[in-house]
This record gives sequence, structure tokens and C-alpha cells, in this order.
Amino acid sequence: MKALLISMCSLTFLLQPSMTQAKEVSEDNQQSDLHIWEVQEVSEHEIPIYSHTFNVWHHFIQKKKTCNVTNKIRVEVKYCKEHDHFKTDVTSEEVIHSHKH
Repeated sequence: MKALLISMCSLTFLLQPSMTQAKEVSEDNQQSDLHIWEVQEVSEHEIPIYSHTFNVWHHFIQKKKTCNVTNKIRVEVKYCKEHDHFKTDVTSEEVIHSHKH
């Protein structure tokens, strides 16, 4: 038990300096990492998510119908010329049901 505790403590001391150095480097690079994003492409997609059944009454007769649910998403591809980086933003526009119920 003591050996396990000692090895864990020594391991944390070994990892600690490299973690602080990485934090300092990332703080120095924050100012140079300011991106100027330009929208390159915008597209919309409909992705089927699932389907479920629901009951409908028509002239006192119960029927089952299937509703297909799709998600309409918008994808924006952005580009930063200064750093030659790409970035995508995906947003959910709406959830579409095939039947109103």
C-alpha cells in the first residue's frame, strides 16, 4: 500500500512541471491565435432520426400511423487565411415530424 502511494506521489511530481510549461506556452500563443473566420460554404441537410407509431381515431375506428422524425441541420464551413485553419459550425434548425399529432 505504501509503495503504491509513493509511486503515485512521485508520478504526480514528475507530471506537474510539464503541465505548467504547457499552460505557459498556451497563454503566450493566445494572442497570436486570434482567427478571422470567413464563411466558405453553407449547406442544409435533413437527417432521419427515428420513427414512432401513434393512434388516430377516424369515424370511431382506431388506426395506427407511423411518424418519421427528421432533423434539419445547417453546416457552415469557415476558413482563416492567416493560420490556414478550417472550422465547421453545425446547428440544428428544426425537428420535422412527417405527421401532425
